[in-house]
Amino acid sequence: VEKSWFEQVILLAILANCVVIAMETNTDPGENSWQEYLQTSFTVLFTVELIFKSVAMGFALNGKHSYIRDGWNVVDFSAVLFGYLVFLPQFRSNLTVIRMIRLL
Repeated sequence: VEKSWFEQVILLAILANCVVIAMETNTDPGENSWQEYLQTSFTVLFTVELIFKSVAMGFALNGKHSYIRDGWNVVDFSAVLFGYLVFLPQFRSNLTVIRMIRLL
């Protein structure tokens, strides 16, 4: 998880995710199925990153070097949680808002 290639792949995925979100249009869910597929793929990829880093660093109980003790990892963790909100029916009407929060 601290390898240069791993970080570069994740950075490329973040940039690609930004492009997909920027291309999003206000249509009914299901009309942009390729975008929804990509968003799901990005969520899975970022979840795998979270799991790898949590295993390597310890999630919270590994002292000051734990995954959740790093500010950027807290942002990443929050983005992954927001990514899963789009799968809940009550949040389907606010997809754009949720995806914009993920960009932060």
